[in-house]
Amino acid sequence: MTWSLFAVHIADSILSPMWWGGGLLVAAILIAWAAFRLAPEMIPRIGLLTAAFFVASSIHVRVGPTSVHLLLNAVVGIMLGHRAALAIFQGLILQYVLLSHGGITSVGVNVCILTIPGMIGGLLFPLLIRWKFLQSRFARWVMVSVSAFVFLVLASASVELLIAQQRGELKLFALEWDQMATLRPIWLSVWGVVALVFGWLEREWENSPTFPLGLLIGVMVASLTVVANFVVLLLGGEDDWRTLAVLVLMAHLPIIALEGIITGFTVSFLMKVKPELLRV
Repeated sequence: MTWSLFAVHIADSILSPMWWGGGLLVAAILIAWAAFRLAPEMIPRIGLLTAAFFVASSIHVRVGPTSVHLLLNAVVGIMLGHRAALAIFQGLILQYVLLSHGGITSVGVNVCILTIPGMIGGLLFPLLIRWKFLQSRFARWVMVSVSAFVFLVLASASVELLIAQQRGELKLFALEWDQMATLRPIWLSVWGVVALVFGWLEREWENSPTFPLGLLIGVMVASLTVVANFVVLLLGGEDDWRTLAVLVLMAHLPIIALEGIITGFTVSFLMKVKPELLRV
């Protein structure tokens, strides 16, 4: 049971009835909205992305004493928008039935954790890709730098949260967030400088603006997903999962970076060969 926490697909018996019950209710609303007035031509696309989501979550990568897997909810959100809930829900059910991964009572929370960040990414991509400013080299530098900055701050915060938990100080709202070293100007400046270097390196490759935008959205969606999973485990667990919640957060840091890169390459390729799949 304990090791099943090392994923963003929470298993049964992990959350309190109030949390998994509320998750089922919100997920039902998301799924009903996604299915409302569903055009027949969307069904093959949803089926394809359900399969991609299922396969990606079946490939586990070893990280320390446990393993994690890809999420792909950013790609699903970009290609399906608010209808991402249909693909993610079906993928989660298949994972539980075929791989015993996740849970039935927790499927609602899992749908919310994966779908809502994906929908945010799906909303931002078509809006931002039309912005002429993104065609500039400076914009590409900014997008890659912001992606790196988000990742570095989250990684630093994860280490601090683990230290706080070992000291018995991790209570989410009781923790004095303004006292965290990660959020102090000196460390934010350090991560900012490092992020600008990453942005400059990408700027030299002369990539199209689609890759940096996909990278940014992929990193942001994956970060929101992992943080949401952390908060749910911290606040909604039947037992005290604080230590494991932080370890889950840390274990998924490589996945956040990988999700950004995969999303960047995926949308860059689709923009060249079939831009209508990106809803632009």
